[in-house]
Amino acid sequence: MRLSIIRGRRAADTGSATVELAVALPVVAAVLVIGIGALSAAAAQIRLQGIANGAARAAGRGDDAAVAALLAHADGASAMTNIGEAVVCITCRRLVAVGALRLPLEAEACAPAAGA
Repeated sequence: MRLSIIRGRRAADTGSATVELAVALPVVAAVLVIGIGALSAAAAQIRLQGIANGAARAAGRGDDAAVAALLAHADGASAMTNIGEAVVCITCRRLVAVGALRLPLEAEACAPAAGA
C-alpha cells in the first residue's frame, strides 16, 4: 500500500486536526456550562445568606413586616425561625437548578433578640 505525500504530509494524516477539534469542542462547551452553573449557584448562595442575615436582624428587632419583605425576595425559599431567649435564628433553604441538577442551598443567620 502506497500513501501519497501532500505538501509534506501523508494522505492518512489529512483532516486529523478537524477531527480533534470536533471532539474537543463539546468537551469545552460542557466545561463552560458547568462553570457558569457553578458560578450561578454560588451567587444564589450569597444572595440567600444576605437575605437570611437581614431577616434574622429584623426578627431580632421584632419587625415582622421587614422579615416577610426580605423573605419575599428569596425566590421560593422556605424559611424556619428559631427563637431562643437571647438569640433569633433563621434558616433559609432553596433549590437551585444547575443544568439538569437541582442543588439544595441552605443559609442560616442568628441575631440578638430584642431586649436581650
